[in-house]
Amino acid sequence: MVMLDHHIVPSRERDYSARWLTEVLGLPAPRHVGPFAAVDLGGETSLYFAGWDEDVPTQHYAFRVGVDDFDRIIDRLVAANIDHWADHTLTEASTVRRDATGNGVYFRSPEGHLLEVLTHG
Repeated sequence: MVMLDHHIVPSRERDYSARWLTEVLGLPAPRHVGPFAAVDLGGETSLYFAGWDEDVPTQHYAFRVGVDDFDRIIDRLVAANIDHWADHTLTEASTVRRDATGNGVYFRSPEGHLLEVLTHG
């Protein structure tokens, strides 16, 4: 069996970006692991936010959640006035995808990473 343990997230503002993500997703506060701000995603997987001095290469991160968690995340996005889209091309503004395949929403982190929250139908 192979499991993802952690992934490094490039960030100019390591602590701010990690805290921002935990607030949007409703996760416990970040913890420090060496030079990283670690966001625990549940199970044994974490995102390690790293300080970055140069241009931050943007990444795509997709988070699968339950339907109830999905609705709470949407509520937090709306309450915080965070732009969000139903599609990965970012053309369906302020909307959420809800269809037979599940629910989905895209939004950008403060660093510009494209984040996706989804459920499976």
